[in-house]
Amino acid sequence: MNLDDRINQFEENPTKTGKRWILKAVIFLFLITAVIWVVDLVLIPAKSAKEIINKTLDADHVLQNYEWFKQQNQDYEAINKKIAEADTSYQTFKRELPKERAQWTFEDKNELSRLSSILDGLKYQKNDIVSVYNARSTMMNRDLFKTNDLPDKLK
Repeated sequence: MNLDDRINQFEENPTKTGKRWILKAVIFLFLITAVIWVVDLVLIPAKSAKEIINKTLDADHVLQNYEWFKQQNQDYEAINKKIAEADTSYQTFKRELPKERAQWTFEDKNELSRLSSILDGLKYQKNDIVSVYNARSTMMNRDLFKTNDLPDKLK
């Protein structure tokens, strides 16, 4: 079909030819949109990984995580000292009590109970520090920020 035939066909039925052109344009746009959507869908994991890497290696984030590990390690060492002191106080007080519990005064029982509660509370606090530190140590995006002077796990 040559150009003259096409012009004649358009002049005879312009709406039919115009509809075909619009339909072809719509199909073309739909195909372009579908291709872009599929490419975007395929690249989502790569984009997500890039965002995670950028966020993880952000200077503020690096510094914050480094400081957090350092602080947690210092808190761990401090709580161990507090536990040792509380245990010493508890053991010393208990040694000074009469051997027979029936001879203890009400105040003695209360004081021993108080010292025991303090010791237990410090041990619970230590367990919390250890569990959070160890959990973050196992996270790949946080383990990067520990220095060699810090332990891999706390006990």
